[in-house]
Amino acid sequence: MKKSQWKSKEQKKCQGFEEKTKKEPDFWIEKAEQTVEILETQHRSNNLRFRGISEDFGRQNLEEKFRELLQDYLKIQGNCLDFDQIFRVNSKSAFMNQLPRDIFVRFSHKKTRDAILRKQRDLAFKVAEKEIKIFQDLPPSVLRKRKDFDFLTQILQEKEIRYQWKIPFAIEVDLPRGRKVIKTEEQAKLLVEELQAEDLNRRTKEKCLINPKVI
Repeated sequence: MKKSQWKSKEQKKCQGFEEKTKKEPDFWIEKAEQTVEILETQHRSNNLRFRGISEDFGRQNLEEKFRELLQDYLKIQGNCLDFDQIFRVNSKSAFMNQLPRDIFVRFSHKKTRDAILRKQRDLAFKVAEKEIKIFQDLPPSVLRKRKDFDFLTQILQEKEIRYQWKIPFAIEVDLPRGRKVIKTEEQAKLLVEELQAEDLNRRTKEKCLINPKVI
């Protein structure tokens, strides 16, 4: 082998090694961020935020009043619903808009939080006939990612298609043809296109039934 050929091969090897080492820091940084995100999400997994409950509710004894409210909602008998924490969350947005502050609750058992989220799918949580919004307590980074998928979740909600967020980041969609897991924005866009195509086919068939001349 000529010296120039050997040198060329060695240069390519060195170049390949340099490119790999340049990419690896980004890879490990991303992995570390994902790990922190998962751990923080798990740490918050017993928490819920309740939005829209009047400041007058439970002004004297918030924990006792809220426990009674949830026990009635879940149809639980006896004093068996425990909180690790419960308090009003001070919020600049709530103050500026003159809205009641969120009630933050950390449940002693994750199964209680899960039971409330399941019940909410079929029966709205109400206080004084007013529907209350319930939010999972999630890290800001996860909330930002989920917001990027609003275009998909809005369509799923309009079509009353059930879906569930997964950790660290994915949407499990319960479609008539089976469950589908969405992990990237590209996959989300493809699903939206599929749903829109199904709508178009359905409307075309309906027109054909009304007017057989429509092809």
